[in-house]
Amino acid sequence: DYDRQSYHKFIESWIDRILAHDPQWIIVSVFTWQCQKFTRDFLQHLRSRTQANIVIGGQGMIKSENTSFNERPVFAYEMLDKQLVNYFIQGEAEQTIHNLYQGNINVPGINSEQFAVRTEMAEVPYMDFSDHDIRAYHSGYPEGQLPLETSRGCVRSCVFCDWPVYAGGFRSKPGVNLFNEIKTYYTNYNVTNFYFNDSLMNGNLADFRQFNQELVNYYEQNNLPYRTLKYSGMYIVRKPNQFSEEDFELIGKAGADTLLVGVESGSDRVRKEMRKGFNSADLDYTIQMCSKYGIKLYF
Repeated sequence: DYDRQSYHKFIESWIDRILAHDPQWIIVSVFTWQCQKFTRDFLQHLRSRTQANIVIGGQGMIKSENTSFNERPVFAYEMLDKQLVNYFIQGEAEQTIHNLYQGNINVPGINSEQFAVRTEMAEVPYMDFSDHDIRAYHSGYPEGQLPLETSRGCVRSCVFCDWPVYAGGFRSKPGVNLFNEIKTYYTNYNVTNFYFNDSLMNGNLADFRQFNQELVNYYEQNNLPYRTLKYSGMYIVRKPNQFSEEDFELIGKAGADTLLVGVESGSDRVRKEMRKGFNSADLDYTIQMCSKYGIKLYF
């Protein structure tokens, strides 16, 4: 009983903080199906206290397994039927959120099993952190860390992952666009550490090289030291003929800090069965180059 009371008090305390802002819209991300129990309890408390429009989205709207994109969004329909939410979104939110605010719900992705029209990365707007306490979410960096996206989807087709299909095909942000975005955040918020939230930063090598070259040019033109801005994120191992030593030297100067690599197995045979796209020699080469140019690896 005590634990149950504490749990409900915890939910109510967060609702108090949310409603203190008198919101007209409340948008909840159901990250995985494991979040459904809490989401259901949270929405039951929330709905009784506000007439705001409540929207849910995310991969957790299905019945069970995470990222099973081909399943009906059973949980979302349950929340809608119980009138705990006004809307749910299937897929990307740039266009669907905009349409919701405009009162147009008859578009793909809103309250239906049809996915939203995917957004091209060149069209994704910059994020506004002006009312966000960046240093309260510092992720271990005292001056704060901000998120970025280089791409959506994936160029690989690992057998255990449905993300390449779920994400609507691979799309990357033009290198110049990504550079201008990171420069804007640095100029506006004085943040020097960034994390790429997408599945891989080096899916499109031309865009990735251009982004890093623009950073190096910016440092040299403004008398800034190399690695003034640092970035981390998911990275796929490339073969030496795809990503040369000069490329590693470039990203080291630009600010590559920690590359997170899905190694999955120490066996070339197993990794080949997984369709990971690289072998142990490629991994050894990546380790050597990162060590030489001051880049950390996280397996």
